[in-house]
Amino acid sequence: MTKTKALCFIFAGMAAGFVSGIFDPIFYGVRGAVLGGTLAMGLIVWRRYYEKEGQCMSIWRLHGIAIGVASLACALSVVLSVLLYTQWFPESYNAKQIKAGMESNLWIVHVLGTFVTCLFFAWGMLFCERSCALRQGRVIKNFFFFGMPALSVIPRAVSFGDTLSSGELPIGFLGTVIFCFVVGLLPFLLLWGIVARLFGFFYEKTYEESGKLNE
Repeated sequence: MTKTKALCFIFAGMAAGFVSGIFDPIFYGVRGAVLGGTLAMGLIVWRRYYEKEGQCMSIWRLHGIAIGVASLACALSVVLSVLLYTQWFPESYNAKQIKAGMESNLWIVHVLGTFVTCLFFAWGMLFCERSCALRQGRVIKNFFFFGMPALSVIPRAVSFGDTLSSGELPIGFLGTVIFCFVVGLLPFLLLWGIVARLFGFFYEKTYEESGKLNE
């Protein structure tokens, strides 16, 4: 993958993530863009390693990349959310929720929930690409792409605290899980997955044509 194509993939991934949260662009759009861009970076690191070494990287190294991607995405998401709402929209509902969470130490739960959410996405995308390189079954590949990120809705719902349960949307914890799945997970996977496929990821044929052995 050339540097130009890699850079285009990062920006395209950010754009897809932003559009997936367009109904609330300042909150969900920005977070989606951050996650989309960092996931693209992780896949680029994977692809460059494969192209250089001609084989899949070790499981531990893959976990390391996933943790790095999740840490970067979490840090950028939290910092940008705080800055956007406390500095630019201090009177908004989300700004008041952020301030209330920081005063009651609920921000710790929110940050941990955001990190775990990003980690599930990073694990899913990286291991999905690895399953393509190893030419594993479609069931395994689909589990990593759809199933692993789907597990993220639980820590994501927990990270909301009582924001949706007792705030403007009194829908309870189960309702929050469904909300995260329908509004957050599905649009992101659909749009970002399309972009990733357009840039040649998640194709077994990509590795078959490389002529390199996989381990």
